Amino acid sequence: MFMLGGVASAGLKRMAEDGMSDVLLTELDPATNEMVCSAEGGEAFTPPGMTLEITIPPDRYCDCISIASMAVGTNDAFVAINSQELSDGDVIYGSGYDAGTE
Repeated sequence: MFMLGGVASAGLKRMAEDGMSDVLLTELDPATNEMVCSAEGGEAFTPPGMTLEITIPPDRYCDCISIASMAVGTNDAFVAINSQELSDGDVIYGSGYDAGTE
């Protein structure tokens, strides 16, 4: 989804700044991006006290996961898990990143 130290895509920048995932989901469309098996997104914002659940269908040919979300209260930060290999029972922690839009 991104290269650490690289330039963020237009979709990642928009998600980091505004919380809107539409452009990022277009960039990650499996029909046009052979590196992507599935791309899912939620509403722009999840209200306080509410949760968002997204189900990603398993695919035996896809063994990595990437997840990104806007970090609220910042101008262009986001939290992400990027191309993490999946194994049964793993606990995966995300990190904070700066999209570099300023």
